[in-house]
Amino acid sequence: MKRSFLIWGSLLLCGALILGAFGFLSRALLDSEQQRLVDQSRADLEERSRLALSQMDGVATGLLIAESQRAAEEFQVTMPDGQLSPLVAGSGDFVRLNFEIDSEGQIRSPQIPNAQEKLRALASGVEGETLQKFEQDFVELKRVLNQSYEGKKGFQMACANVNELVDWGQAFEVQKPDWSTPSQLKQEAGYQTQFNNATRSKRGAVLKDTLEKVVDNRSPLNELTVRNSLGAYEPLWLGEELFLIRESNRAGVLYRQGIWLQTAKLRESLLDGVKEWLPEAGLEKVSNVEATQPLALVALPWQLVRQEPVVAQAAGWTPLRVSLLMGWLALGLALLAAGSLVRGVVRLSERRADFVSSVTHELRTPLTTFRLYSGMLVDGMVHWKGTTGQLPAHHEHRGRAPASSRGKCLGLLPTGKRRAGGAKGEDNLGRASSPLRGSLAGAGCTGGGRLRSGQRGAGFRDRNRYLRGGADPFQSGR
Repeated sequence: MKRSFLIWGSLLLCGALILGAFGFLSRALLDSEQQRLVDQSRADLEERSRLALSQMDGVATGLLIAESQRAAEEFQVTMPDGQLSPLVAGSGDFVRLNFEIDSEGQIRSPQIPNAQEKLRALASGVEGETLQKFEQDFVELKRVLNQSYEGKKGFQMACANVNELVDWGQAFEVQKPDWSTPSQLKQEAGYQTQFNNATRSKRGAVLKDTLEKVVDNRSPLNELTVRNSLGAYEPLWLGEELFLIRESNRAGVLYRQGIWLQTAKLRESLLDGVKEWLPEAGLEKVSNVEATQPLALVALPWQLVRQEPVVAQAAGWTPLRVSLLMGWLALGLALLAAGSLVRGVVRLSERRADFVSSVTHELRTPLTTFRLYSGMLVDGMVHWKGTTGQLPAHHEHRGRAPASSRGKCLGLLPTGKRRAGGAKGEDNLGRASSPLRGSLAGAGCTGGGRLRSGQRGAGFRDRNRYLRGGADPFQSGR
């Protein structure tokens, strides 16, 4: 029982260790696969974000290029050649109002004509409702410019020097990632951030180069227009309203020309164009244009806000998971087979032990009886018919048992048999020897001592009765 307990305990311990090790390995592999899926999901999100930013910057760049191509004279209702400005009828879907601030701080707009110019505009096909809306927007523009933003009037901010603070070419050289990075490491967040910064810097450099070419190649309206007298548009936030401001120098007079954009409409249009990649995305304003904002637009001061979390998609039955499942099944079958084998070995061992015990028990009694009877024959305790009770001569060569073992052998005999010999029997036992006495002497029989001390004088009174009758004491049941 104890041996079976040790065997089963060892088997359970080994099984627990194997299951624990395989479970730890499986968990580590599944975590690694999950992290790889998360990295892939993050890389996919970054790629979709770059596509979305490129799309929105493309639309915003087109708007900047279209507005940058306008001559400075178009910001007057009546241009120097006597024609009405094309801006009288508006400047596109995303422009709310065009305006100009002169050196004396006077604000005027090409969409706000005087009475005579208004008649000419109506005659040229401009709708009266459009002109009326422009008048309302012009009143709102003055209100916005007269408000304070961060301790300054909007008018002062619009008239301040407009300088580009970002060198996009230098920013690209500084922030570009290591293109030799292994492909498995390109999915990590650090590399993706560097790649986003580099991509934004590249878009900024392209936009800057494009706008410079537009300004340099702008054709003069007439001989009074000075080439290269206009700067590039720069964004300006006044509260939640977005403006584009540029400098204009005409005949040595400095002007500020601005575009008041329809902020909400433009934002919605940009987001609608990227719903294919980022359906839940948003745009929030950025006050200062910096090269370290990877999700910010280059053309306009907006930053992409992604609502999509980085969540790994359900992997399903990947090759790794199928392999682990097969491994667990194989391990389970192996443990079951080992348990069945050990169970069979234990049962076989128990059966063998039971068989040996049963055989030993069944053989011990007849063997003992046989040896006792043989010893009695050798000692002359049994009367042979036709003889004097002694063994034939050819048996006398057997060795005699030592005197110390005679009593031990008699101690194993039944009471009747011990009485049967008397003194003669004792002497015969003293003289006779048998294999049984020798073997029982080693077993520590002590009956001889008792025979000498307690029964020597009594003699073997029943011996003659047994011998005269020729009865076999073993056959008589005694």
